[in-house]
Amino acid sequence: MSIFKLQARGIENVGFLAQDLYNDKRDRKNVVHGHDANMLYEHFEMEQQKNPSFRFTFERDDNDRITHYFWADATSRKSYQYFGDVVVFDTTYYTNKYSLIFAPILGVNHHRQTTFLGYAFLSDEKIDSFVWLFHEWLKAMPGGPSKMIITDQDPAMTRAITSALPNTFHRYCIWHIVSKFSEKLDALSYKEHYDELKNCIWNSEIPGEFDARWATIVRNSKLSSNKWLQDMYEIRDRWREEIEGVRIREISVDKSSNRVSCSCKIFEFDQIPCRHLLAYLFRMQIRELPTEYILQRWTKTAKMGRLMDD
Repeated sequence: MSIFKLQARGIENVGFLAQDLYNDKRDRKNVVHGHDANMLYEHFEMEQQKNPSFRFTFERDDNDRITHYFWADATSRKSYQYFGDVVVFDTTYYTNKYSLIFAPILGVNHHRQTTFLGYAFLSDEKIDSFVWLFHEWLKAMPGGPSKMIITDQDPAMTRAITSALPNTFHRYCIWHIVSKFSEKLDALSYKEHYDELKNCIWNSEIPGEFDARWATIVRNSKLSSNKWLQDMYEIRDRWREEIEGVRIREISVDKSSNRVSCSCKIFEFDQIPCRHLLAYLFRMQIRELPTEYILQRWTKTAKMGRLMDD
């Protein structure tokens, strides 16, 4: 009312009372009461008419009330083709009015930005509800199931994934692991250097003095199980040594394939080379990042491939 009062230059010039606003709001609610589910359905139908790539499906109970609703727009379906290898499923959000669970399916693009890969409303967190959602989601998404799905430690969700996504590797969210075991993970400190590591992948080159700034490299023949097939090196984190004490990582080099791996396992987990691996490559006078350490989903050209669209 204060806005109307200001615009009309006085409450006597507004022409209605605050109670009139409340009555109007009440009348509008009465008009849509009992029809909100139909309105949502009509909205999704309109979206599908605008773009045939829009997908949605729902289920009702015996009282004609919505129990499950899933939808995915064209952007989500396209993003899945590029970045659907690893997804995050979360059910920690609830709607205020209907007490439904909002369950987004999320991914990460090549800029480390969150991208939506599907949405759902669920009436409960039972196994059958999750199984229904995963089946409908796979129907809507082009291509096969994801390689990995990350969730919280919900037993029903775990059983549903085993049933609906048997070939998808299931991991728990990192914050649940940290809170449970209270461990200091390399991934936390690694995040500080992500931008520089990302530039290495985008430009396919290793920045100068990488080992001098970040690590000391020592060849360790004692660690080698077979000197003809494998070389081993120790990497000491110099930049963390004063803060957390000595931390040593082991670099393993397979001579037959020239494949390099690190004991921190960041590349296996994140598909981005760790600073230890880059320090080793720089020490070996390798200035261009080998293609086997460049995953397409992290490159500038991640979305330049041609996709089939409805």
